[in-house]
Order: sequence, then structure tokens, then C-alpha cells
Amino acid sequence: MSKPEISTCQRSARLDLSLLKDESREIELAFSSENKVRQVFGYEVLDHEDVDLEFLNSGRAPLLKDHDKRQQIGVIERAYIDQETRVGRAVVRFGRNALAESEYQDMKDGIRVNVSVSYEILEMDEELPRDAEGIPSYRVKFRPFEISLVSVPADESVGVGREKIQEEKPLKGVVKMSVQENDSAKVDVAAEVKSAREAEVSRVKEIHSLGERHKMQDLAQKAISEGLSVSRFKGEILERIQSHPVKLPQGEVDMSKKEQREYSLMKAINAAAKKDWGKAGLELEVSKELEKQYGREAKGFFVPTNIAWGNQASRDLTVASATGGAKLVGTDQRGDLYIDALRAKTLINELGATVLTGLQGDVDIPRVSVKTTVAFMANETTAVTEGAPQFDQIQLAPKTVSGFVDISRKLRYQSDPSVEMLVRNDILQQIASKIDDVAFEGGGTGEPSGIINGASVAVVALGTNGGAPTYGSTIDLIKEVDVDNALMGNLAYVTTPAAWAKLAQTAKVASTDSVMILDPAMNMLNGYPIYRSNNVPSDLTKGSGTALSAMFFGNFNDLMLAFWSGIDIIVDESSLSTIGGVRLVFFQDLDVGLRHDESFAVIKDMITT
Repeated sequence: MSKPEISTCQRSARLDLSLLKDESREIELAFSSENKVRQVFGYEVLDHEDVDLEFLNSGRAPLLKDHDKRQQIGVIERAYIDQETRVGRAVVRFGRNALAESEYQDMKDGIRVNVSVSYEILEMDEELPRDAEGIPSYRVKFRPFEISLVSVPADESVGVGREKIQEEKPLKGVVKMSVQENDSAKVDVAAEVKSAREAEVSRVKEIHSLGERHKMQDLAQKAISEGLSVSRFKGEILERIQSHPVKLPQGEVDMSKKEQREYSLMKAINAAAKKDWGKAGLELEVSKELEKQYGREAKGFFVPTNIAWGNQASRDLTVASATGGAKLVGTDQRGDLYIDALRAKTLINELGATVLTGLQGDVDIPRVSVKTTVAFMANETTAVTEGAPQFDQIQLAPKTVSGFVDISRKLRYQSDPSVEMLVRNDILQQIASKIDDVAFEGGGTGEPSGIINGASVAVVALGTNGGAPTYGSTIDLIKEVDVDNALMGNLAYVTTPAAWAKLAQTAKVASTDSVMILDPAMNMLNGYPIYRSNNVPSDLTKGSGTALSAMFFGNFNDLMLAFWSGIDIIVDESSLSTIGGVRLVFFQDLDVGLRHDESFAVIKDMITT
């Protein structure tokens, strides 16, 4: 058999209403036969000896209206080939939504009685001889994938006809052939099949891979069977992902509680330094498992997120320095009373950003940029102007945050409290704080672009050179989000500590008013929670104004954090070789994006003095 261009075709027949079972809303129908039908490549005979009915019998195959996959009116319960009559038959069951009810009633009333099946041509075998005009006939192996109720088939002869196909985006990424009785166009079937098949295989493999990585195999299978593009499927993934706090991107390894306690970052560091993992088998195994999750090799080694990370920015840890590690060594040290540095409070983990993890390639997420417009008809003969939606994409690509911690030779082996926890806390807190920083502002060299730089994020201005906050300006932030229909989700204010204090000391209305804009005891503003952190920019400028603070309001579920890996650590012995120390260089690939700029509004010129 030859392998033709994969094509999506339809055949039509009429319903036999005597087979309707009204109590179960089921009807048995004939959807295909071996009648010879004229195609653009010649005559076609569907081969009913070996029909691929796997999808029709999966319980998920749809009964549609007019082959429109957006208008499902039922499901195909089962399908089989009647070998005596060489006819394909199926039992379909109607749904109970409004559209299904309407189609079901029209069918019972004898109005919608034409049936059509969509199928893929898999293989073709020419049957000789050709007819008097030299037109060939092909016996076709096919795979049906949906059945529809249709209005007007192109061929109204008894038994089998053709559904007239409108030009539309091909289903399943394949070539859709428009069939006309007198169409004399010629199709080079063999020349097209290879590229069409390769495109389909690539689509299926990528969707399957994405489903595996995000543990959404059910969604992936549905996308494959419904013919969704890869970019459309990425959008489906985004809709299903639940918002959750961000501490570290997911990079968990299945370990028992005992293994979690035994996992040692210092063992991994020493093993990487010596290039001998003989005494760090668990740590090596965990890194290799994470490499499989992330789809790439580590620069050094990966560390998991489900170990005892603490809640402790960068310092060199040495024994010799009195302000460094020296105070950690000795018989009288109280590790339980260790005093850590003061740090900026991280907020993204509290605000419910949407997280994408385990990514490999760049991510393009389709988005409706202009909604469909509708209008009333002026009269029954005047059509309204087309108002089709427009689309754009959110593009996310990995950007690398990096830093390092120096550890002395002696401190690697003797410390109290454990240098293990100190190093973990340093690495985690430095990265978490930087993620907060770029999520709010960003835009520096190599950095993601944060909320404040969103092209359509509304700005509430306080003055030419900045200005003091007013109660009206806090309301305006809400208004800017509300007018764009974005007042939903995890709504909150976020600002700097100085701006928070200014709001708590500024009269709500008149200067003599005893009620302030912000009641600090409540930590609520206009019915929404207000957060503060030094990671929110307080060094902005406007006109002659300097040291101006920002204040954000919006739906933080629409803030997206995309991660391409967990923390990747390289152990560098050469930089500190003269003193026997090691430098830990860590990397993480991530990006920040906004699902909708309109979900946020910002003040960028608040004077807080």
C-alpha cells in the first residue's frame, strides 16, 4: 500500500429514527460504507476489512454538530463494522446541555437527520483497471475520529455522501481536503505525506512530553485526540495549574523521612570537590533523578527542594575571621542560639504567584489580546460588522540568577551549628530574595522584566516630581484594575516599609482628620491585605524627585514564575586553592511574566519623608 497525504475527510448518511432509544438518549447509526466516491485523486472505496476503531471505542470520541469540535452534543459509546453489509455502525448518546437538547429534539422531529463521519486516510492501494477516462480507484484504509449531525451533505444519494467542508484550520495539524464533485485539481499524495506525518508525530511527542513533565497525562491525551496545537496545549496547562506559594521551584525527589534527614549538602560538596561520590551515593542518586526531571545535566550537582531548607544574603564562611566562621568553632558554641543576618522579607511565596516548573524549551503561551465584539442588527437584512478576536503570546525564556558562597577548609569539617544549614540558608535566601526583587521591578541586564515594567500596567501618578500618598490614590489603584475587568483572584497591595509607615501617618481626608489612610493594627487597606518589603523598589526617580517608593495593587495569581531547573551547584576548588577552601557557585534558570498586564496598577512616585 502507498501512504498518502494524511487527509481529513467526511462521509454522510441519514439517521434511521426507528433505532432511537429515547429513555437512554441513544441511537444506533451507520457512519460509513464501501460505496465508491469521487475524490480529487480519483475514486475512493473505504476498506472495512481493517478499520482503526480504537478512538471511536475509547469512550471519549465526540458526537459533534457540523464537525465543529467546539460544539459537542454527545459521545460515541461504541463502534463496530458489520461484516455482512460492510458498513460501519456506532451507538451514540446525546448529552443534556442546551445545544445537545436542541439537536436531539430536531433529530426526533426529523429535521436534523443527516449524519457525517470525519476520518483520516492512512493508506491507499490502487485497484486496477482504471475506468474509461483513466481515472484510478483506490481502496483506502482509514481511521474515523468523530461523528457529526450535519445539515446539507454534498451528495444526497442514498447511503453515503460527502459533507461540504468549509475552509478552516486543519484538525490534528494535518491537511484538510475540500471535496467537490467536479474538482479536477490534482494532489501529489506521495510528496505531501512525509512532511504531514512528521509534523503530526512532532506535535504528539511534544504534547506527550509536556503532559509527562507536568503530570497531566490525561490533559495531554485529550489535547492529542482533539488536535490541539502545542502552543494551545501550553495554554491549557496554564489554566489547570493551581496557584501555590513559591519557596523553591518543584524539584522534589521521592525520599523517605530517614533519607531526607541523612541527605547531606556537605557530603555532596566534598564529593564534587574530590570527584569521588563513593561516600555520597544518596546525594549522587538524588542529583541524577533531578537531571531526569529537568531534562538536562547539572553543571555541578542538583539539590532537592524536599530537604530541610531553613528560613535564614551572602557572606564568606571561614574559621579565621571573627565575624565569619570562627565563632562557630569550639566546645562552648551554642548552635541553637545562632544569630543570623537581617534580611529583606520575601513576599512572592505569600502572594500566590502561578508557577511553571520542569520546563525545557522557551515557552509561548497564547492569549486573547482583543475580545470578540458583538452588536445588535439594525434590521433583519443588515449584517453586523465582523468582530473576530485577536491573539498574541506571552513569551518566557530562561534567565540565569547566580551567586557564590566561600567556605574555608576547616569550616567544612568542624562547626556548630552545622555549616550544612548555614550554607543551605544562604543559597535559598539569596535566590528567593532576588526572585522577589525582579518580580516587582527587574529589567536590569540579563534580568526578567517585573510588574513595574509591564507595558499595559496602569500607573497612578502623584505629582510632577513625585508626591505624598492620598486616600484617593489608593482607591485609584483599585479603579484602574477594575475598569479592565481584572478585579478578581488574589488581590492585595504591596509597598515598601517607608511607604507603609507614611500611609499609617497620613490623614484619610482632611489634615485634621484623626483617621489615617491605613490602620496598622489591621494591615488592611480598602478591604484588601497590604504587604510590605524592602524588595519593593524605594529608589525610583521622577522629575527632580529621588528616593521615591512604589506601591502595587493587583491579582498576584496573574504573576507567573517559570523555572527551568532547581538550584545547580558547582564546587570550585581553584579559586581558594591557596587556603584549601571551596567556592560554591550556584545557578537557577527562571523567568517572570504577567498573564495580563491589566491585572496590576502601580504608583511609582511616592514621597515617604
